[in-house]
Amino acid sequence: MPRESINGTNLYYEVHGTSSENLLFIHSGLVDSRVWREQIAPLSKAYRVIVYDIRGFGRSDLPTAAFRNVDDVKLLMDHLEIPRAHLVGCSMGGAIALDFAATYPELVQSLTLSGPSLNGYTATRTDETSEIRNLNTHSYILRDERFEEAVDGLLNDPIWRQSSPEKQEFLRTLSLAQDMRWLFQPYWIPHSPSTAERLSEISQPVLLLLGDREPGTVYEVADILMEKLPQVTRVDIPNAGHLPCLEQPEAFNQALFTFLEPLSHAMK
Repeated sequence: MPRESINGTNLYYEVHGTSSENLLFIHSGLVDSRVWREQIAPLSKAYRVIVYDIRGFGRSDLPTAAFRNVDDVKLLMDHLEIPRAHLVGCSMGGAIALDFAATYPELVQSLTLSGPSLNGYTATRTDETSEIRNLNTHSYILRDERFEEAVDGLLNDPIWRQSSPEKQEFLRTLSLAQDMRWLFQPYWIPHSPSTAERLSEISQPVLLLLGDREPGTVYEVADILMEKLPQVTRVDIPNAGHLPCLEQPEAFNQALFTFLEPLSHAMK
């Protein structure tokens, strides 16, 4: 699959399926587009599925200059001649999807947000592992002397821990492959006004997916989205942490199919 020069960088992406309905997936931090492995085959039977590595992750280039993720997504869609798409984002990817809907509303058919963060809002709700999680995340991004200890700590945290040894090892492989030290550089251009201030402008249907072991900050953001967004359907996925797409793919995929099916019919 290709790496293309898009918006001044090389982005890795894959396209699966031939439908006229486009489904674009945006991954979380700690991983890359391979995290969607359980979605590609079933969903590409009904949709044209696009997955890509966010700039600075996976097989895409590391940032060397200031950029906005929404512009990368827009130019990737232009490159692939996608007029509109359903966006599916997890965690940080959910925040990017919300940013995109606020910036380019005419290009978005719907949003599916799995455990999303929200740019422009600093969540404060904590849980019993928040402090050690924050320390491990700092060491993981910095790749300091605690790097491998931090990876083990993160992957054994209930929000990330997988239900099978194979999935746990797969997640470890993905996390070790990311070099996120660039996050300490001022490369991300903030949105002004922030997306948190523009939620009332997002009119597309939204599916909000939450595992039952999400961090407290995710539930705080979820409450705000339920309050501010006009069209939200919330689905809770049992026995899942922050990556239900990987840990409970059958429930994740069924919720996504159920949400998208009437929207797809409405467009025909």
